[in-house]
Amino acid sequence: ILVLGLYGSGKTTTCAKMAHFYKSKGLGAALICLDFDRPAAREQLSQLAEKIHCKFYTYNSPSDFLAASLPKSEVLIFDTAGRNALDSALIDELKRIDAKVQADEKFLVVSADIGQAVKKQTEEFDKAVNVTGVIVTKLDGSAKGGGALTSAKTVNVPITFVGTGEKIEELELFDAKKYTSRLLGFPDFEGLMEKVKQLELKEADLLEEKLNFRTFQQQMREARKLGPLKNVLGMMGAHDVPDTILSKGEDKMKQFDVIINSMTKEERENPELLKQDRNRMLRIARGSGTSEEVVRELVGEFNKMEKMLSKIMKNKNLRKQFEGMLKGGKFQI
Repeated sequence: ILVLGLYGSGKTTTCAKMAHFYKSKGLGAALICLDFDRPAAREQLSQLAEKIHCKFYTYNSPSDFLAASLPKSEVLIFDTAGRNALDSALIDELKRIDAKVQADEKFLVVSADIGQAVKKQTEEFDKAVNVTGVIVTKLDGSAKGGGALTSAKTVNVPITFVGTGEKIEELELFDAKKYTSRLLGFPDFEGLMEKVKQLELKEADLLEEKLNFRTFQQQMREARKLGPLKNVLGMMGAHDVPDTILSKGEDKMKQFDVIINSMTKEERENPELLKQDRNRMLRIARGSGTSEEVVRELVGEFNKMEKMLSKIMKNKNLRKQFEGMLKGGKFQI
């Protein structure tokens, strides 16, 4: 995959997001920096590769790269040089790289905040190197997102991915129907379930273990991998939740995580110890830097989940659906 784009498009970050995306699908991915003009670009991509545990390669010059053999990996993602504008020197460099790589895909990264200028930019790059797809970034923070997507669609090049935030997992395949539904406030359950499927439910799988504070904490951590609460609620059709409430919700999950870390191993494994002993609650509150009130709030949320799962387990039909949805395991109450 050859990744193209001008300065400010989010090209380098998008390369890492794509590597993360393909790794989540079970494919091996490697990042290759071909930006020979900016040492900072190499450093940025190297750090991102380390963050997502991905192989990273770079070269000192175009001639070094052209003389070398290509790295071995199921997915090779090449981050090319950027410019303020597409000039003849960049076109020549991209053509030589393209001849060497013989890429299956050539994705142009454009920022949503340039709006309808996406059309001209896509046409120029397509004329130079035959672009196979467009990735629109920064859709979460630009009012021009709709214009950018519309402009991209007027060129005979498909939109392949969209960037919906700064986090490494906030890149998704573009689906016009889903995007339109979100704009109109309709839920995107298919998108939400796709994110749920990407979670690594291994030792944290509630269906294989008895519910306690340890497994409760594991589930909270897995849930946070879905992405920001704002995006998750948006997929459920709740687009108008105030940012203050969203922020409080995410802060509360972080607080709960710290509180559980302040418990003893015995308390994490046996919630009844905490429910029946206020002194334990006070000690945990002090150790976590919170308050007894917040500790009680955690216990309350735990009790709600315990009751909900108990009802599911008592209803054969619900239990069957629940077990099928979460990998067909068994659950103990």
